[in-house]
Amino acid sequence: DVRALPKKAVPPPLAAAVARFAADWPILVAPLWQQRAARLMHLCAAVLAAGAIAGLYLRGIALEYRAAWQSTFLDATDVSRLLHVVLAPGSWLTGIAVPGAAHLQAIGAGSAGENAAPWIHLYAATLLLVVIVPRLVLAGFAWAAERRQQARDTGRRTRGADRRLWPVRLRLRHHGDVPGPAGADQPGDHAAR
Repeated sequence: DVRALPKKAVPPPLAAAVARFAADWPILVAPLWQQRAARLMHLCAAVLAAGAIAGLYLRGIALEYRAAWQSTFLDATDVSRLLHVVLAPGSWLTGIAVPGAAHLQAIGAGSAGENAAPWIHLYAATLLLVVIVPRLVLAGFAWAAERRQQARDTGRRTRGADRRLWPVRLRLRHHGDVPGPAGADQPGDHAAR
């Protein structure tokens, strides 16, 4: 790190260049970093939901989940309405019907509940359709936007560098200070043209 060196060890032009780079670089790459962060956040959300599903199924292999419910404020009809909305995507995907109010009353407070396998399937399918698939699609869009941003930034930096350096290259080539690659113009060739 140039800033950690003693002041006398760093030439002032280099110190100024490093300071300008340190100030300009975060501003130049912020749009690219934002796209990368969006992609990573979408992927993390999808992986988190997939991990929750995997945890339910793996734990369900060794232990029995029981489904029961109780509420201070809701009755079986209210819970049935709520579950029909929340679990509708999972029901559509799996074909498992969301239980009605009578079924929910039977597994309500005071009952031993029932085996939760159908409920786990409904929740897993709902998470798949509502969280995992949309987040993967959004991650794909973020990846494409990241690629476009990276191509734009690379092109902008390259074109800008070429424009700024072109007069320097011409001056150096004109004065014969920079030998060209084999087969390229040699010093003195400019005078012949």
